[in-house]
Amino acid sequence: MASDVTLELLDREEVMTVECEQDLTMDQLLVTMADICHISPVARGLFAFKQAGRWLPPSHTVSAETGALQLRLRYKMPDWRSRDRASNLKNVDPKAFQYFYSQVRKDFDCGLVCNKKVAGEKDQKWWVPIIQPGARDKREDRLIELNVNMLELVGRNMAIDVMDEVIDKKEVLKNVKSYIPKDLYSGLEKMMLVKMLQANVEGYVDKLLKAYQPTMSSMQIKDEFLKLTEKFFPTYFCESFSAQYDEGGRVLEVRLVVSPPSEDKQVTLTMVSRGEVDKTTTVATIDQICNIAVHDPTSIEISRKNGVPLYFRLMSDSDTTSLLALLCGYYRVAEKWTFSLC
Repeated sequence: MASDVTLELLDREEVMTVECEQDLTMDQLLVTMADICHISPVARGLFAFKQAGRWLPPSHTVSAETGALQLRLRYKMPDWRSRDRASNLKNVDPKAFQYFYSQVRKDFDCGLVCNKKVAGEKDQKWWVPIIQPGARDKREDRLIELNVNMLELVGRNMAIDVMDEVIDKKEVLKNVKSYIPKDLYSGLEKMMLVKMLQANVEGYVDKLLKAYQPTMSSMQIKDEFLKLTEKFFPTYFCESFSAQYDEGGRVLEVRLVVSPPSEDKQVTLTMVSRGEVDKTTTVATIDQICNIAVHDPTSIEISRKNGVPLYFRLMSDSDTTSLLALLCGYYRVAEKWTFSLC
């Protein structure tokens, strides 16, 4: 029996509805959607579907899901820190790269890239030690740094829209507010940022256009936007899961964090233990994991090439399947495509 599935493709504004057989899996649906987005089979394995904030494993069927499915790049390729070197994804598949930019751009505009959790607010201390160890900066210093980062990112998005002929240069400068991420600033802070952007962004955009417009392509500046986003807000590209860790019979509340690969670093699974001082422990890099056993819908055992197995209990079945799909997917992409960890 066929059923209608609503799909949100992030490289376009309109929502798509397709008719699918109810026993169609997410993996099979991905093939169809990748063809529609002109994403090559080489890059297709980097994508997955997300629904209502949770990732769907490849084996889930259409009949098991209700609500819109969002196609997103989940498995990030390692990239160069230098802005002079082209993105690996751009070299492998320009269409997949364009889609990834549209995905990050949409999240940036919605405030999901640089929200308070990423900016390092006090009530989100779980996230801070992973990327920003040591003492926290004062709020004023963080705000100044955030505003400078906003100028670089907002200015690039403005220049991209002008180069892609989405909007005229005069109009883009009149609509500075629309380029600021939602819900990031309070009223006064937003007014100060808008004033700062209005005073500086025109010259900054002109400088970018003079540098990149002769190439007649916005691909390089999009590449820079993605690299700067990762530099300024690295936790945006991480995924985390609440869990319990069995340490010799003593159960600890922890957070499992999967960090994507970078130029000189593999995919890494990190455990953050909650306490007066949060303790960060590297569980394993992706090449060190040799097997993951599932004991029940929420309990997993991670076996490594060196060291004793580690036992975790996730908070829900969906968290378990999401974590397993993430680790298995990264292992297949980075280590051996024909082998699954569990």
